[in-house]
Amino acid sequence: MFAKVAVFFFLILAFCFCFRKEEQKAEDGKQLMRLLDENKFDEAIDFSLKLSKKYPKDSGYIATTSAIYHGLGNDEKAREYILQAIEIEPNSGSNHANLGFIYYKKKDFKRALPPLSKGLELGGYSDPCKLTYAIGACSYELNDLENAAGTLLAFIQKCNEIKGNEIYLTDAKEILLDIDKKIKKRK
Repeated sequence: MFAKVAVFFFLILAFCFCFRKEEQKAEDGKQLMRLLDENKFDEAIDFSLKLSKKYPKDSGYIATTSAIYHGLGNDEKAREYILQAIEIEPNSGSNHANLGFIYYKKKDFKRALPPLSKGLELGGYSDPCKLTYAIGACSYELNDLENAAGTLLAFIQKCNEIKGNEIYLTDAKEILLDIDKKIKKRK
């Protein structure tokens, strides 16, 4: 009887500890967002790195540090931190996609395409339409016209009605017209 009571008591304590830890994690996240909203980027980076040590199995804080650096234009630091985030959570599509977008922004399409594709494959990126468009654009820039055409057509079919994609849709249609011309010239 005493063993059952002890186990029950231990489970209640463990549950309370886990609940408290999640509560604290949520509060830490809110504080980080406040710093970002107030444009206190240096403090946000320091706090995010502190949180990454406090929650070492959660790549989100390292990825946030990467995003801050990316937003500030320091792509080398952004790349360094997103690679760390990928090490922590190799199955995070969002982390892979973010790495791809760092290369994409620099027009390094050869290096951008694999992580962008992996990000789409794994899922979890906040804007799969933007991701699909970027994959098609990379393929186009790398002169892989057939894959570019297929990807951009899929993008148009899936994302045609979604608000905010107008610029990408216009670009995708222009690229497809150019691909058509290039393929006709080959023949």
